Amino acid sequence: MKVKVESQSDSKGQESPTRFTLGTRIIQVEACVDRWHGEQACYFRVLGSDENSYILKGPLEDGSWELVSFTHKDSRVGIRRQKGAAVKHLPSFLVVLFWSRILSKSRANWYFWR
Repeated sequence: MKVKVESQSDSKGQESPTRFTLGTRIIQVEACVDRWHGEQACYFRVLGSDENSYILKGPLEDGSWELVSFTHKDSRVGIRRQKGAAVKHLPSFLVVLFWSRILSKSRANWYFWR
């Protein structure tokens, strides 16, 4: 998806996005989280002012930019939001491991006291 991007050069002369337009919304780039080089252009993983994560590709040969990926702030792996507070989400294998340890100890205690 083509997007309009404003960028500025850093100390090494490489462009990085500062803000971009999605439809009628202007999104300020809060942080450039990652950058890597592709065959045609650079890719930038950025955090927008709306707290969503975006991957932008550009500038292309014609000077345009593309939105490659979008990740909503509530769908990031490892964090779930509940009523405004961030709550850490444990991977399921840790929950299973925890409960298997608890149940195995309670069975051992049950046999011991029987």
